Amino acid sequence: MLQYVENTAVELKDGRRGLIIDVRDLEGIVQYDVELGDGEIVTVFAEEVRRPV
Repeated sequence: MLQYVENTAVELKDGRRGLIIDVRDLEGIVQYDVELGDGEIVTVFAEEVRRPV
């Protein structure tokens, strides 16, 4: 599993794209806060990130 850092542009598995603004590692469970193109901020698990763009 890849682990991304803040300010990485990513595509989620559902096709949405955004910029990682925060990374949390909670005892081995990685979560990202991603700011989408419309300004919405979503929290996703690492498994929901498809790839960097």
